[in-house]
Amino acid sequence: MDIGQIVIAAIGGGLGAGIGAGIGAFVGQRFSENTRRIVLVICAVLGFSLGELVADQFKNRPSRADIETELLEKSELNRLFKTHYPDDWDQYLQSVTSVRSTAKARELSQNFTMTLRRREADNARKATPDAMTTYLNAYADLMVTVSGKGGDQECGDFFILGTPPDMDDPETVEGLNVLATSVFRALVSGKNSDVSPRSSATTEDWQALSSELIDNGMTVAEIDLVGNPADKPIDGFCVAVEKFMRGMADFDGESGDRLKTELLFAAASG
Repeated sequence: MDIGQIVIAAIGGGLGAGIGAGIGAFVGQRFSENTRRIVLVICAVLGFSLGELVADQFKNRPSRADIETELLEKSELNRLFKTHYPDDWDQYLQSVTSVRSTAKARELSQNFTMTLRRREADNARKATPDAMTTYLNAYADLMVTVSGKGGDQECGDFFILGTPPDMDDPETVEGLNVLATSVFRALVSGKNSDVSPRSSATTEDWQALSSELIDNGMTVAEIDLVGNPADKPIDGFCVAVEKFMRGMADFDGESGDRLKTELLFAAASG
C-alpha cells in the first residue's frame, strides 16, 4: 500500500457527491440515498490504505522529516498540498506524525482532506475550464477502469452500492489517485484566479446539455439511467455514466462552464 493514499482518503467522499448533485439537478432531483452511500464508502476505502502504510512506518519509528519525504515522493496530491496549502500541510504533518495508531492516522488524514476541500469549495466557482474538464474525464476514466476489471457488476457495485473496488489492483488505485488530485488541482486553479465566480447553472444549461448528448448518440433511456440510479447494479449503467461525463467534459461555452462548476462544487463541498 502507498502512503500517499492515506491523504487522499476523505476527498473520495466528495467525488460521488459531485455526480449526485449535478445529475440530480439535471433530472430535477437532489442527492439520492445511493449517492450518499457511495460518498461514505469511497472515503473509507481510500483512507484504509494510507493507514496501513503509516502503520508500517510506525514500526520503524521514523522522524517527521522521513515521513514527509515519503509522503511527497509517493503522491502528487501531497506535493500539491505542501505547495498551495503550506500552513494546513504543516499542521496535518505535525498531527499525523505525533500518533502511533493506524486508526488515528487514518482519521486525521480523512479529516484533513475533508476539512480542506470543504473550506476551499467556493473556489470551484472560479476554476479554469481545463481543470474542470480534467476532473470529469478522470471520473470517466475510473469508471472504465473499474468496469474493465470486473464488468458491469463490479462497476455497478462500486458506483451504485458503494462496494469497495479492488484496492490491490495498481491501475484502480492509480485511477483513484488521479481523480482525487484532479479535484484539488481544479480548486487550486480557482484559488489562484482573479475572475468573478460563476453563477449557478440554469435549467436552460441542463436542457442544452441534454440536447447535445442526444445529438452525439446518447439515448434518452441512458440519460434517465444516469439521473435515476437504481438500488442495484444494472446493465449499461456504467457505460451511460461514462458517456454523460465525457459529454459534459466536451460541452464548451458558458453553459458548459456553469455545469462543470456545479459538479466540481458538489464534489468539494459534499
